[in-house]
Amino acid sequence: SWVMEIPPDVTTITRQILETHKDIKQLEGVDRVLFKTQNSNLWETHSSAFQENYVGLDSSGAHLLAEMRLKLIGLDYLSIASYKDTQNPHQILLSQGITLLEGINLSGITSGPYQLVCAPLLIQGCEGAPVRAFLIRYDYE
Repeated sequence: SWVMEIPPDVTTITRQILETHKDIKQLEGVDRVLFKTQNSNLWETHSSAFQENYVGLDSSGAHLLAEMRLKLIGLDYLSIASYKDTQNPHQILLSQGITLLEGINLSGITSGPYQLVCAPLLIQGCEGAPVRAFLIRYDYE
């Protein structure tokens, strides 16, 4: 897995944002990517009110990630899709069998390689479930 930090001035993760990101080459050969955005600040401030201006993927960003044949995409807010386009990014990614990990707390996490371990609750008849997620940092030194 790779944690990719999105610059704080980015309000929507688009194809262009991803293609020009300094870590885009790091995603080659990776099958899971977690996006750390300015949303992580909400975890630190314990904001409980829903924020409509959270950072999420638009359809163009979702298409690019679907083309990369990823197995899992995670984002540090309640939805991976931006508030202005909530349905299409989900459909694009789910139609490719990509698992979505939403609502993860990445405050205190830096970009780089990690082992991701997710232990979901098994709830019969549900399309999603809460998970306990753990990130284990890889050190190459």
